[in-house]
Amino acid sequence: MNQQILSSMDNDQRRNTFLDELKDGVCKVSFTKVNGDKRVMIATLNASKMNDQSLSVFEEFSTPSPGKVQTDQINVIDMDIDEWRSFNVNSVSAFEMLSE
Repeated sequence: MNQQILSSMDNDQRRNTFLDELKDGVCKVSFTKVNGDKRVMIATLNASKMNDQSLSVFEEFSTPSPGKVQTDQINVIDMDIDEWRSFNVNSVSAFEMLSE
């Protein structure tokens, strides 16, 4: 999904699309960090792709606490380092499904 397609979506559409694809498999997410650095992350929310340690905290990070929903942030497993990370939905410049 390139920048042109992403820019035509509102925040909720982007978030829902990203979440659906991350839950289905492994995705490549290109985004700008809060400090301005560009970052490319290979990420997932698919439990079958996570190691035991990541899976053990899956619910904590994937289910927001009541009253603390951040619709602009998505928590994911960074497959390169096998740790939880997050990105801002509005900072994504490209999003691509790599595998299911």
